[in-house]
Amino acid sequence: MRKSAGYRNNLRFNWRVMMVPSSLIDYVVAHELCHVVHKNH
Repeated sequence: MRKSAGYRNNLRFNWRVMMVPSSLIDYVVAHELCHVVHKNH
């Protein structure tokens, strides 16, 4: 499952993310938002 937070803080998610349980989607989005604040966490 590909996801990324670019250097311009653009979040991009693979379409397959929509196929997982919503609680996991929340986790993936929260994790990628962490990259906006802490680039190399």
